[in-house]
Amino acid sequence: MALEYFLSAKENNAWDLNPNYVTDVRETVKDFDKKLIEMHLIMKAAEMHGRRAYNLAVYTLFGGMFFASSPFSPIAAVIISVVGVESQVYQAWPFRGPADDSGRAADQL
Repeated sequence: MALEYFLSAKENNAWDLNPNYVTDVRETVKDFDKKLIEMHLIMKAAEMHGRRAYNLAVYTLFGGMFFASSPFSPIAAVIISVVGVESQVYQAWPFRGPADDSGRAADQL
């Protein structure tokens, strides 16, 4: 599911178009700039949904690891699951301040 969202985002990535192509199409297509903005919004929405689906899959993976390994070593199962989920939470939610459109946190600008 996440792959479908990421592929949809790639299809709507208007920023990878050849500049010569954009110049030629801008002359022939009415409201081309408006369509570029629409494509950008679709791309950002698909990327966001893809990231959420991927993060949910990783959380499910660590939950499954807990249930698979808990009969053998409950302490190791708890440690592995907690560390895995904590690292994914840290990666999924930016704790470093608001990000701009490029995805960089404010302290990385």
